[in-house]
Amino acid sequence: MAIRALNSVSVSGSAASFSAAARVLLRSGCFSPDPEQRASAASAPSSGGTPAVLERLEPLLPEPVEDDGPLFPEGTEELAAAEAGRYGKRLAAMAERAARIKETVAALEEKLTALSRFAPADFDLCELNSMRFTKFRTGSLPQRRFEKLAAADTDGRMIVLPCSEDAGRTYFAVFSPARYAEKTDRLLDDLGFEEADLPADVASVAAECEKIRERIALYKKENEDNEAARREFFDAEGERLGAAVRTLREEAEQEAVRAYASFDEDSFTLSGWVPRDEADRVKAALARAGDFTVKFGAPDDLSGTPPVLLKNPRVFSPFSFFVEMFGTPAYGEVDPTPFVAITYIVLFGVMFGDLGQGLAVSLVGWLMWRIKKMQLGRILIRCGFSSAFFGLIYGSVFGFEHVLDPVYHALFGLEEKPIEVMAPATAGTIIYAAVGVGVALVSVAMLINIFVCARRRDLGGLLFSPNGLPGLVFYGAVAGGMGSLLLFGQSVFSVPYVICLIVLPLILIFLREPLTALVTRSGEKIEWGNYLAQSFFELFESVLSYVTNTMSFLRVGAFVLVHAGMMTVVFTLANMSSGVAWWIIVAVGNVVVTAIEGLLVGIQVLRLEFYEMFSRFFEGGGRPFVPIGKNGAKK
Repeated sequence: MAIRALNSVSVSGSAASFSAAARVLLRSGCFSPDPEQRASAASAPSSGGTPAVLERLEPLLPEPVEDDGPLFPEGTEELAAAEAGRYGKRLAAMAERAARIKETVAALEEKLTALSRFAPADFDLCELNSMRFTKFRTGSLPQRRFEKLAAADTDGRMIVLPCSEDAGRTYFAVFSPARYAEKTDRLLDDLGFEEADLPADVASVAAECEKIRERIALYKKENEDNEAARREFFDAEGERLGAAVRTLREEAEQEAVRAYASFDEDSFTLSGWVPRDEADRVKAALARAGDFTVKFGAPDDLSGTPPVLLKNPRVFSPFSFFVEMFGTPAYGEVDPTPFVAITYIVLFGVMFGDLGQGLAVSLVGWLMWRIKKMQLGRILIRCGFSSAFFGLIYGSVFGFEHVLDPVYHALFGLEEKPIEVMAPATAGTIIYAAVGVGVALVSVAMLINIFVCARRRDLGGLLFSPNGLPGLVFYGAVAGGMGSLLLFGQSVFSVPYVICLIVLPLILIFLREPLTALVTRSGEKIEWGNYLAQSFFELFESVLSYVTNTMSFLRVGAFVLVHAGMMTVVFTLANMSSGVAWWIIVAVGNVVVTAIEGLLVGIQVLRLEFYEMFSRFFEGGGRPFVPIGKNGAKK
């Protein structure tokens, strides 16, 4: 459905021409190598690997070099490596100089910050630290504790000199007789004193601060000169530097391709996959590049499992995010992305139908995508519009249930909205409709599985699986019979109906393995004792899953009623107030309901997708098609 068809491709030629072939495949952006060839390519000759100079150079560049741009002339990879090495040394010297300046300035600024807090007192630290009979300390206390310091000095043997305040702390100096130093220290420590780390060789704190500011200014000027030289270098050498980087990148990518090629004396063979609609373009490009033998075949002609390349319309593509959470489809399997997109959008809208809140959800999704590039945002845009559409049907706008009545009257001649969700009769209809939706979607999931089995020629899955033809017949017969009985009061459960449409399919499912062995002539031996016991419980589980999967869709109808009920609660609370308070409660209630219910509905719909539908036809286990040279070389 949305899985692009692939061709296997095998390219062979002389070993000397490998680089030309690898270059074509890299630039094509649509070649994925066969990973099974990697083990056999262990002895492939190497052209040197990714140059270490490239790994050192790229982190030094002011911005990444774009892949689109000129290269060095072919055959000059060694010159590109030499140029890149020369540029790298020069840039490394500039970067090292900038780092050294930054480190020095940071240390000076830290020293300046510490000294400037005591600059108002302009201490001579050399003189003060040399005193023999007086203990001198500088530091800080929280302002409230500093206020308690004087009261705590009951002996009056301290002189406290405040210097400055910053970030809720008071910075000060304290003097006390040397013989009372121990008591003073204990008092300060009890209050949480933090000592300042000041240099002891400063004659004037204020003068030292000014010297540090001058040194910082000189270093910043040096850094500006260094940055100017770097800009001049890139202005003069940027194009040649970019060409060298792109050339070395291509050489590195060729090394990655070489790991998948098998070499035999003077020849090579490289195998992989290309999209079928790109095969002619790749073949023509290889023909222009050299004398190569190119063979295309079916995807499974190679030893490895074909990768999967998904291609969905733009409206469906964001929902591949959900599919990839469950697993990547295997090649030949159905890509469920369109099915997920349609069902998720519709179910979300049905369960969360409100015109105003739906448009708000779309706006939030648009902001998430525009600002953060979140795939979930693109999903919310679509789901929000679905909610708005069903909100028109339900007649709900931010919980106001009858604000659209004039529109219905003008367009359709109705006195009020067509569906009153909270009406008793309507509630029952919604529940029945939810079950009906569940029956339809589970049946569609089984139809998809039948299609996949038929395409794979899986006769066992097609003819005897609980999700194959017998499962569909049994499920349809039971669901149709129950629907006829509940809705019309007529029973269709006659003896022929039960035997042919209910009992016989169950027998086919019960005997799945022996019947599969019979039609496929596999000759598989079956231990009947173990098989009968195991098959009985598997059949019971399958029948139970039909019931539970269908009943799970009751949550669709339940959330329709929950939404209306939650908004009823909001308006009940608002009606207890008046004026501005009424509007505030309604606004806050809408925000809370939109956030909570949007999250719950999103999770519940995803659960229905994964457990009630995916499990019937989707196995996953595939690997994505990642072309080399487009998203980076495979490592």
